[in-house]
Amino acid sequence: MNNKIAFIGAGHLAESLIAGFVRENNDSAAVITASNRSEGKLNALKDKYNVNITLSNQEAAAGADFVFITVKPNDYDTVLGEIKDSLNKRSIVITPGAGVSIAFTESILGESAKVVRTMPNTPSMLGAGMNAICAGNNVDKADLDRVYELFSRLGRCEIVEEKLFDTVTGVSGSGPAYVYMFIDAMANAAEKDGMPREQAVAFAAQTALGAARMVLETGEDPKALCDSVCSPGGTTIEAVNIFKEEDLYGLVEKAQHACVKKSESMH
Repeated sequence: MNNKIAFIGAGHLAESLIAGFVRENNDSAAVITASNRSEGKLNALKDKYNVNITLSNQEAAAGADFVFITVKPNDYDTVLGEIKDSLNKRSIVITPGAGVSIAFTESILGESAKVVRTMPNTPSMLGAGMNAICAGNNVDKADLDRVYELFSRLGRCEIVEEKLFDTVTGVSGSGPAYVYMFIDAMANAAEKDGMPREQAVAFAAQTALGAARMVLETGEDPKALCDSVCSPGGTTIEAVNIFKEEDLYGLVEKAQHACVKKSESMH
């Protein structure tokens, strides 16, 4: 990777993305610079991933091809103002903050700024992320291709209209937490049926992983795949009938919509 990458902010999201880049290509560490107010966080990142660090946001952004703004949304205006004059014509500012619109970022950086809004998720650290991107006014196809290729290193990437970003937050940005809960619930049930906890988690997690791969790699609709393993009078249909009786679909929809509404309220 020859492009220089800056992370303004060194929290959990930044670490997930850095981990994904370094995992995909160990040489990536040499072109990544992270900045943060906390020297302790920066040193921890350097020790773990061997990336470059600085306490100066301006220094991190200077000369970078991709500048990730990985701070809390309410700190965006301050941070963007700090780095504005450190950007060059090639710099693409990447904003993963929930509720932070492209228009807001452009209003601070200026009308010529190249901005790409994104919504990554934490499995990116394993190269298994689901990442959405949306181009700002000054991002041409070549620029967007560069960003798409960058995020493709972290898993799957889709170009999405900005009006759908609250939906993206609900399904993939926050979605890993829902899946972790389901894996935990399956493991708890197996544990109550006599399986040791560590083994129960492994069975539940590998089952979720395999099922997800079946959906993505076969191209089959998930409902059709579910039906294919539900033999009449068999064991699977007994469990599936309980999920239907208890309205699993309705519960997931209610929870996910609550997440989307919260994202909408952050605009």
